[in-house]
Amino acid sequence: MQANSGAAPVPKRYKVVLLGDSGVGKSSLVQRLKGEWNENLSSTVGASFYRYTPLATSAAHAGAKLSFDIWDTAGQERYRSLASMYYRGAAAAVITYDLTSHDSFEHAKYWVRELQTNSPDTLVLVFGNKKDLGEAARQVPAAESQAYCVENALLRAEGSAKNAEGVVEAFDQIALKLLETNSVNSVREGGVVGQGNSNFVANSSANQKKEVNCCI
Repeated sequence: MQANSGAAPVPKRYKVVLLGDSGVGKSSLVQRLKGEWNENLSSTVGASFYRYTPLATSAAHAGAKLSFDIWDTAGQERYRSLASMYYRGAAAAVITYDLTSHDSFEHAKYWVRELQTNSPDTLVLVFGNKKDLGEAARQVPAAESQAYCVENALLRAEGSAKNAEGVVEAFDQIALKLLETNSVNSVREGGVVGQGNSNFVANSSANQKKEVNCCI
């Protein structure tokens, strides 16, 4: 029996891991993807799992369907040794830092090196969060992060989870890049299982401000 050629395509699932210091806003990024916001969000313990369907589209990938299995990891030092369990086999990683903390940017470089060594096929986007605090509070110049991303062939974005600036667009950028490269790290059926599974689909990114830079 021949397969039905008119059947709807099965969405590709990609594992995406969030890495970075505690307090830089990793969980807040996920909140914004869900259309939520909590000023007093508690720190992640271990890791949390969410499923997200990006809205990225382009003429070259019309009709393509994909979803992200997002692992939000704890940023505390004591959990660092566990991170490899979550980034292993990831199609993409969002390494987040606080634009008002140069130390957090330096620590983000640790995760870049970690992935370059242990998961070289993982697409990396470096996200500078807390842009809402203004230029006077900024400790990481845009030119510095831009130069670093160019040197290391990374995607780059800045924005604010609090103000819903640039978050959806950053994940859309990852989606487009994965479709363009036809990533081999898509998740096989049943390949990712997480406790506290929360499924959600974005509604619209049309009203969000955008500042996403591809440095590849």
